[in-house]
Parts: sequence; C-alpha cells; structure tokens
Amino acid sequence: MNGTMLNLLNTAEQRYLEAAEQQQLWQQFHAMTNRLKVYDQLRTQEAQIFRPVTRQMPHADEAAAESALRDWVGALRGAALAMVLDDPEFFDHRVGQWLQARPHSPLHTTLGQLLQAQLKTVLGSQGWPLLAPYWEQAQRCLSRP
Repeated sequence: MNGTMLNLLNTAEQRYLEAAEQQQLWQQFHAMTNRLKVYDQLRTQEAQIFRPVTRQMPHADEAAAESALRDWVGALRGAALAMVLDDPEFFDHRVGQWLQARPHSPLHTTLGQLLQAQLKTVLGSQGWPLLAPYWEQAQRCLSRP
C-alpha cells in the first residue's frame, strides 16, 4: 500500500481522521486511481507496446534478443507496479536488484530507447509522466555500460 495512505490510516487507528487528513487521503486515492488506469493500460496493451519495438530491433543473436526483451518486459512490469504503489524503493529492492544482476547487452540500451518512445506514444501526456520516474530507474539498471 502507498506509504502516505498507510501512515494516515495508522495515525487514525483509534480515532476518526481529521478533515485535513481526509483531504490528503482523498488526494492519494485519486492519484492512485489515475496510476491504476495507466497500469491497466500497460497490462492490456503490453503486446501492442512490444510488437513495434521488436520489429525495429537491430538484427542480433536470437537468444540475446529474447533475453533482452524478457528483461525489459520484467522491467516494465516492475516499473508499473512501483508506479501504482508510488514507491521508488519498491522498484529498487524488488526489481532493480534483479535487473542489475542480469548480464548487460548493447541491446538493452537500444530496446530501452525504442520502448520509451513507444510508451510515450501509447500512454500520452497524461499517462507517461506517471510512469516516467520508474521507467528511468529501469533504464539506469539495464542501460549501464
């Protein structure tokens, strides 16, 4: 659960929320609703997001290409969940460590750039800013030298 929401609810465990606390909880709830819409869009359109990217990939060893694509699928799914939770630390601890342990390939950087362009197109100006911070975390993990 979102840390801010959890803190608010824990604070008011033996009392009702004050008006300002309720307002803050509503703001968090509406923000989470927006993030869930983007998450659902990513979940339902994952194949449509990756398909054009795979067509644009440079020719490479099939095993290396599959591995890099699999890494980016995991990165996108992890970034999407961290976005819903609004928790960059979740990404670092749950997904980032796994991604950093993956063998690096030059394809990671190329795929990351292609996917980012595709995500910006699919999510648009409303959805992309919600995912962007978590996507940047994924890129730092997979596009390292």
